[in-house]
Amino acid sequence: MTKISVVNKGIQNFWSDEDGLGTLEILLIVAVLVIIAIALPKCTKV
Repeated sequence: MTKISVVNKGIQNFWSDEDGLGTLEILLIVAVLVIIAIALPKCTKV
């Protein structure tokens, strides 16, 4: 097996695994909340 096929297999396992998908969703939600928290004070200043 080449390194690329090993990485490909790992990515496929991550996407097909329910726990991995839940982790990805949580990370995306946290990232959006952080961006909103950073952007909101800048928007409210006049």
